[in-house]
Amino acid sequence: MTAASFWWVMLCALSGTTLEVRPTGDRVGVDSIGRAAVMVEGGPLRLVVIPADKAPILSGGRIELLLQVTNTGTSTIAIGPDQFHASSALGRLQLISAGQLTAEVRDQAKHQRQAQHNAYRGSFPDTAPTVFSGNLSSIPSTTSARTSYGSTSGSNAMSAAEVVRIRRQREDIKANLQRIDAWEKQSLELIESKALRPVEITPGAHWRGTAFLQLPKDAAWPLPIQLTLREGGQELQVQLLASALGEDTTR
Repeated sequence: MTAASFWWVMLCALSGTTLEVRPTGDRVGVDSIGRAAVMVEGGPLRLVVIPADKAPILSGGRIELLLQVTNTGTSTIAIGPDQFHASSALGRLQLISAGQLTAEVRDQAKHQRQAQHNAYRGSFPDTAPTVFSGNLSSIPSTTSARTSYGSTSGSNAMSAAEVVRIRRQREDIKANLQRIDAWEKQSLELIESKALRPVEITPGAHWRGTAFLQLPKDAAWPLPIQLTLREGGQELQVQLLASALGEDTTR
């Protein structure tokens, strides 16, 4: 599994259900690579929202919104997670913080590592000290300790083939742990680069970030969603519609 696949598993709780999120209203267009986008302006702010394409989720899962805020005024403005609010007919939607995403990545990596360590411990047969008198230099120390009492004998003897199997399993586990480490590192870097954080935007400058929204567990599709940016008495609103792929949203 690639790091990108791990990332989607962590964020989206993959299932057979696929949700599509589209902007609605009279300000909908497309960005430079053809994705549906909506732009609203007011005061010194311009907000562009681009839903991520067909994020696979479960009801009660998450959606990803790409955001761009432009300061069209003459003074520096502060933007951060506290300025964004999302709601639906079922109430306010939670914007998932960078801290929560980081904690989830670390927790999932911890459980994956523990599963590998459990597999490592379970790879050793529960036998009496025996048996194999060959070269054990490449076998884990636990195996060496169990097989250091002499040459092969008895029904509990571990065969050379069993020793090779354990060595290969150990190599597989080591490779899996390396992949988990790489996934955790790349996922944390993604969070650092994408998640909403407080920033200051100078006049004429752009800021880009990603909002991850937690959807209600009892959501029914299609689900209208409203995203609001509030700053300095100014309020910009974007209307979105989340629906299951293949569902008729014109009714």
